[in-house]
Amino acid sequence: MSSTSRPTGHLQVKADRKGATRSYWAFWRDQHGVRRGGRLGPAHVRDSGRRSPRGAVIWRAGDGPRPTPEHLTPRDAEQRLDAILRELESKTEQRHEESELGTLFQATQGWVAERKRDKDLKRTTLASYETMFERLYRDLGADTPVRDFSHGHLRDYFNDLTSYRVINEKNASRARAEGKDVQRIEVERWTAQPPDSTPVEVATKAEAIQLANRLPGTWRHLRRGAYRVIPLNAQRAKAVTYAQAKALEADGWIIARRKKQLWVLVGVAKAQTRNHYRDIFSACLNYAVRQGWAPSNVLVYVKRASNRAERERVLRRDDFYDPDEGQAQQQQRQNVHPSSLAGQQAWTAPPTVAPFVHSSRYTR
Repeated sequence: MSSTSRPTGHLQVKADRKGATRSYWAFWRDQHGVRRGGRLGPAHVRDSGRRSPRGAVIWRAGDGPRPTPEHLTPRDAEQRLDAILRELESKTEQRHEESELGTLFQATQGWVAERKRDKDLKRTTLASYETMFERLYRDLGADTPVRDFSHGHLRDYFNDLTSYRVINEKNASRARAEGKDVQRIEVERWTAQPPDSTPVEVATKAEAIQLANRLPGTWRHLRRGAYRVIPLNAQRAKAVTYAQAKALEADGWIIARRKKQLWVLVGVAKAQTRNHYRDIFSACLNYAVRQGWAPSNVLVYVKRASNRAERERVLRRDDFYDPDEGQAQQQQRQNVHPSSLAGQQAWTAPPTVAPFVHSSRYTR
């Protein structure tokens, strides 16, 4: 366990909006001291006549059997709360083990949080970081420990780094006809929805009306034998990044993962793109070193790409004239009978062009 406190919680019985029924509510405090709560279900209780030291009512199970399976007795509510606290405690232990290991996801998100704290980053900058990190998560694995990366593996990764440009199906067919490298890749997309916004499907109209009154919410008929009940003020699932999904899942949001097929035009990544990925990744590894997750930054052994030699390349005579081709044409001319050249101008070799010399000084 970490040095943070253990999760704690308590139960409350509250009257519903109409006042005719009661519901059990659970309130808890996680390991970081953040308070959260939620409705567990309708309460099947009655007043025992006793009070707690603080003056709260001590409830006991109601008379007779429970009206519906969803109704909770005091023992049922305590079991629900214990299950919530056990889940929080297990997540705490899992995060503590991962924090000691130091994964690629933690290194990237920790570096972004540190940079955001020190500098006022724009929303577009954060979005570009998330897009880049999603590519690294997909290629290298989000849960890969940073100490497992070697400079040889990363050197090969950046040397073979390709650029992906998303195109539609029509442009993909056109590019493929032109002989370009077009691929269809599968990417992961994430959606998040608040816990109290999930629609519920029931089989009968009576169940839909009863559930809509209890939530409260609205209902609609979908098809034969299917009715959907939507809680009031429900929010639709929104698209989020991988990092946002992880953070919202810790807050109790409903996270859904779906896979999507995309057409991409594949090409060799330019030096500027490779350097951008390499520099950001190196900064994340430096953060991991400061946290003690890795002994050193292995990307210091991977040099930045450069296209300086290509920019400063000087065009020379061989770029325009092939000597072998000229000699072959001259030999062909020599083998032709002189009578066949009557009335034609004799072929002469092209003039010799002096090699071009690049100089930064110009003289008159």
